[in-house]
This record gives sequence, C-alpha cells and structure tokens, in this order.
Amino acid sequence: MKYLKKLNNKKIASKAGAKANNLYNLKTMGFKIPFTYVLPSYIHDLYSINPGVTKKLLNDDIERLPRIKYAVRSSADIEDGKIKSFAGQFNSYLDIAGVENIIEAVTAVFESVNSLQIDEYIADNKKEIKMSVIVQEMIEPIYTGVAFSRNPLTGIREIIVEAVKGNGISLMQEGLTPYRWVNYSGNFIKKDESEEIPLSIIEKVVKETKAIAKKSKMDVDLEWVYNGKELYWVQMRSITSLKEVKLYSNRISKEMIAGLIKPLIWSINIPLINSIWINILKELTGPVDLKPEDLAKSFYYRAYFNMGLLEEVFEKVGIPPESLEVMWGFAPRDNKKMSFKLNLKMLPLIPRIIAFIHNKWNIPKIMDKKLPELEAYFKRISDTELSKKDYQEIIQEIEDIYARLQETAYFNITAPLSLMIYSYIFRKQLEKTGNDLSSIDMRDDLEKTKRFDPGYRLEELNRIYSKMSLDLRSEITPENLNDDGWDSIEEIKEFIDAYEQLIQEFGHLSDNGNDFSLITWKEEPEKILELIKNFDSGKDIGQKHYELTIDNVLPKKIFKRKLMKSMYERSRKFSRYRDYVSYIYTLGYGLFRPRFLELGRLLVERHQLQSAEDVFFLSYEEIKKYINNDTGPENIKEIILKRKEDMEASKSYILPEFIYGDKLPDPEVPYLNKLNGVPTSGGYCTGVVKVISGMADFCKVKEGDIIVIPHSDVSWTPLFKKAIGVIAESGGMLSHSSIVAREYGIPAVVSVLGAMQLEDGTIVRIDGYKGEISILEEEIEI
Repeated sequence: MKYLKKLNNKKIASKAGAKANNLYNLKTMGFKIPFTYVLPSYIHDLYSINPGVTKKLLNDDIERLPRIKYAVRSSADIEDGKIKSFAGQFNSYLDIAGVENIIEAVTAVFESVNSLQIDEYIADNKKEIKMSVIVQEMIEPIYTGVAFSRNPLTGIREIIVEAVKGNGISLMQEGLTPYRWVNYSGNFIKKDESEEIPLSIIEKVVKETKAIAKKSKMDVDLEWVYNGKELYWVQMRSITSLKEVKLYSNRISKEMIAGLIKPLIWSINIPLINSIWINILKELTGPVDLKPEDLAKSFYYRAYFNMGLLEEVFEKVGIPPESLEVMWGFAPRDNKKMSFKLNLKMLPLIPRIIAFIHNKWNIPKIMDKKLPELEAYFKRISDTELSKKDYQEIIQEIEDIYARLQETAYFNITAPLSLMIYSYIFRKQLEKTGNDLSSIDMRDDLEKTKRFDPGYRLEELNRIYSKMSLDLRSEITPENLNDDGWDSIEEIKEFIDAYEQLIQEFGHLSDNGNDFSLITWKEEPEKILELIKNFDSGKDIGQKHYELTIDNVLPKKIFKRKLMKSMYERSRKFSRYRDYVSYIYTLGYGLFRPRFLELGRLLVERHQLQSAEDVFFLSYEEIKKYINNDTGPENIKEIILKRKEDMEASKSYILPEFIYGDKLPDPEVPYLNKLNGVPTSGGYCTGVVKVISGMADFCKVKEGDIIVIPHSDVSWTPLFKKAIGVIAESGGMLSHSSIVAREYGIPAVVSVLGAMQLEDGTIVRIDGYKGEISILEEEIEI
C-alpha cells in the first residue's frame, strides 16, 4: 500500500501525529494494541488541494484491507500533547466497514479541521493543523473503559478506572453511568459492588495502567477494550489538567497545628515550623526553592499544607510522593509496593543521606547537651517582670525566644521521627519472633517520664486533697492559695506546696500547646482546683504488667540480636526525648503569650486596640508596624472586629481533607447516622458522648464516657483515665490522643469529620478497627 502505512516503525509513527505516536509507544513498551494503520499528514495536504483525486488514490489502498470493521480516528499534530490534549475536538468513527464507508470516514476526519472554531483553545498554537488519520482494527468489546494513572481533578496519586459493558458509545452518547473503581497504592479504596464486570479484569487494567505511566514517565489518560480474551489499549494521552491542579491537605497539618488559628499564631507558628521542615529537606536534598509561607495556606483560619510542592521535592530526589502520607499513617499501605527502594535519582544524594543518618544517629549527644540549656533559658526568662520593659525590649525578647524555639522545634520534629523509625524497625523484628509491642515494656524510665506528665502531679494533689477533712477542703480556694498564713496547718501547706510545684512545672499549659493566645493553667486556678478535686487516679499506665522482657525475645544470631537490642534501647530513649523536647517546646512557646499581651496593653493605652487580647487578631508584622507608629491605620479596630466575626462563623464549618486550588471551598455538613475516621487504637466500645472543647469541660467527664475532642496534647492526658473510647476531629497514628489511647488500651478513631458536632448524651458505638462511629441514639438525659 502506497499511502496507508502499517504502524510498525518509529519513522512512520513520528509523521502521523501524537495519537499515533502514543499508540506506537504503547506497542513498543509491550502492551497490546489493535492492528493499526495510519495516513500521514501529507495525505491531508493533498486532500486540501484536490479531494477527488485523493479519494481515488486512497481507494486502492483501502481495497487491500481485510474485510473487518475499523475505528477511524483523528491524529492531528496538536492532539494529545503534554500541554493540551484537544480531546474531542476532531471527529472519530467506530464500527466502520466497507471501502466507501472507510473513505467517507477518513474524509470526514479531514473536514473536521475546517469546522474547528479558532478560539482561545488553539490561539496559542499553530493555526495550520497537520491532520493524520488512524485506521484501527475494531475490537469487538465485551467491556470498554477509560483509566487514569492519577486523579485528573485532584492530582491525588490514585488510579481511577471507569467501565461499561459493550461498546463505549453507550458511555459517550447515551449518558450511561459507568462502573467506577479507585485504587490507591495497590488497594481499592472504592470499587463497584455490582459484579457486572469481574474485578480480575479491573485489576489487570490497574496493573497495566501503573506500568504504562511508569514506562512512559508521565501520568496518562487511557482508553481500553476487553474482548473476552485480551485487554487492548486503543488510546493514550498525557493528563494535561494536572499542571493546573493545586492540592492542599490538612491531614498532616491537623497533626501539627489543629483547630482555628488566629492571625498572630499563624504569623509565628507557620514560619517557625515550616522553616524547620525546609531545613530538614535541605539536609537531605541540598538547596530547595521553598519558602515557609509556600508550604501552608489558611482556609477559614485552618492550616492546609501545599501537598503539590512537597510532592515535587519528593519526586525530585526519587522518593515515592505517596510516602509523605504513608509516613504519617494516613494513606493505605501495601508493604511490598510501598517499600523504600534506592533508585538512580537518589544516587547523587547518597553522601547527603549517609551524613543525615549519621547526624541523626548521634543526635542524642546533641540533645543531651542542648535540651537542658534550652529548658534553663526558658525558665529563667519566664520570671522576667515585663511591666518594667519598654516595647523595644519586649520585641527583642520575642525575637530571642523565637530563635531558641527554632532550635527546640528542630528537635521536636526529629525526635518523634527518629522514634517512629526505630520503633518501626523494632516492631518488624519483634513480629518475626511471634510477639507484638503490647507484650513488652517500651518505657525508658518511668520516674524521668513522670516529670513531663502533669497527670502524676494532679494525682498527687488529689491524694493530698482526699486525705483532708471536709472543713479543711472548704479552705482550698483560689484566693487562699496565695495566702501565706497556712504554714501552721500541715495538710493545707502540703497541698499549697504541691500546687505551686504543679504551676511551676505545668502552669504554661493550655487547651492547645500550639496556641499561645489561650489562657494558661496558672491563669485559671479555679479550674485547676476543680480538676484536682475531681481527678480520677483509677488507672495508672505505670502499673501495667508486661508479659515479656527484651531478653525473652532476642534472636540467637549475634548480628540480629545486637540490632534488635539497639533498636529497642533507641526506641525507649527517643520516647523520653520526645516527651522532654515537647515539654521544653511548650514551655518556651508559652512565653510568647505574656509578651504579646504586654504589647497589646501598650496599644490599648494608645487607643489603637479595645483590649489587650485583641493583639492575637493581628499578625506579628502588623504588631511591629503599629508599635512603631503611634497612629496606625484608622480602621484597625474594624479589621479586628471583622476577623473576630469571621473566626466565630468558621467554628461551625466542616472542611474537607483536601482542597483543590486557592478558592475557599463551601463548608460541608456532616451526616450524623454514621461517622468515619482513621482507626488508631483497636477495640470496640459503646457509651455516652461527652464533647470536650477545652479544660473547662474536663469535669463533666464521668467514668465510662466516650470523649469527643478536637485534638489533644499532654494537658489532656487526665481525660483518658476515665474514658472508654476516644473520638478526635484531628490527628493520626502519631497524635497524642492515639498514643495515649493505645497505652490505656481503649479504642480511638481520629480525623473524624464532624465529630465536634455531636451532642453531649449521644450514645455511640466505636469500631476501633474499621474507624467507624455508629450513632445509636442522638440524645439521652445526663
């Protein structure tokens, strides 16, 4: 045949448009395509000059084709590119048989070039379109479908498959709703349950889609046909829409900075934390073009991370981008498919990776030296008399605290990460011996750990209080705590001394350790006293009996024995480091509150603010600007009022885990028959809900309640001694609520959308394995 060429070499494919070229690439990569012919673009040029002659020239070639049905498709030079696909802009025809019908279909494809409207869609491309035509053996379909190697709308790395029975025309022209499957990391997170199309076929589609994307080194949009015996690929193009996708996620940010974030907190916290993550990335990869503000965005005063930027960094160094979410325990995982493998992209980074591992292996020496120094510094300046300082001195102290907190924040990130790595390795080794972590004591030193847990101090105070007579108990009031006249009464003096010790060690705690705008324990003695009086010391994790010791489970081989013992000791040690550095970070971070309140009082004196607390609704840069400018903007009070109103309205908003683009999404409404989240502590329980927004709600929790919380940190630990289950609106496997729930052996489900909308008295059942909360009764009398 002179003009109709078999698609069997690169030279022919390169002259027949991107669509034909992509088909040829599929074939050379080893994937099955229908037998395919192409008409190069110069035939279209001939047709443009003399249609009649061109048809006669084609007639002889088409006469030689086997007498079967064909698909006649366009393959223009501007189609299926990496920037734009032009999908659906040109004509294609299916089930075409007979010489005249094939010629008619070919000429119709040629004519579709002239009917294409010249608009913005092609304005930036060449106007002279070169049109080639594909004449492809028509596979008799049992099932037809499409597949995406990545979600084209969201950019999430999940394989989406849609399919119909029979010909794809029913999908495109008749509006038939296709069956749909979504596969993430080898797991079907959504699949059709009708069994109209066998899952084995979809699994093959998923497997080959992933392989095609990997071999072609791009995310692809594919069309496929199954004829009862073989899977054929009939079209491949790049997913061009991904260039426009901006993906934000609150999965990790909820772990680090949960809840609504006031402007001042955002302006301090985001640069502080994100700069540390960027520095860690630099340690691993070298220079990265990232700024702290690039990594996070505020939607309705809540933090979302820019996952697209993080994925770009991960891809650059050859690390699977999915591991970013797997690392935090949010994404489904296939251990074989998600295992860490060295690849060519990583080779230049090996010296950095080795240096990074060496540094983190020796980081205990650094922490042993630096952490006591940082703790001493924060405790020393906590006693500073701020009223005697001018605003420039206070600003300088804030800057100094910030610099020390950057050091602390580095340890506050690397210590939990190190713990995660060492405990993961140890857990895997332990599983090989037929045991699990719950059977062995992983605590490093209980006496040292007690220093960082306010629960032990509260327990001691409750014990002292419980021994008092009723008359003496009545003397324990917030006013009397500061009275020096109780030295003669031993029981009250003992209580006051222990109370002062509690405030000295934990007075900086608040409902959220990442929000220094919140009132601290030392500012609310009446609530602390109520907490002490009602504290339940019935459970004590320190008394838990463990079946095994490390010596019972060590393997016999010397190398494995040493490695396992090393990972065990490091897991225990870093568990203490995690608690210690968290304590120091919260201590230092809490020092911002009195200093910004002092600046707020100065602005009140200047009549720029109505109250000192209004300072939290300004950014740090705004505060410095207003402090140095006695007048400030005339509308500063209106700005603050508007921000307060917006935050108040945002409290009831329920936002999705993922946000696409920079536009504010509409808040979601929860469905209150069943809630779902991430299971992080196994077990089942049924009980009455108590919704806890902060410390003021602690006292309403009774033994046997299920607590519903927005988040938790160390100051919330006392709640878990009474609770039989935990529902958290944020968090993951490594969140405080998850860790404590596992230690107490009670079920927990976190990242539950709409959890805080539950009402006190609602009866729910928690499935700590599936991550489901079933609402059995919406309200009872409590």
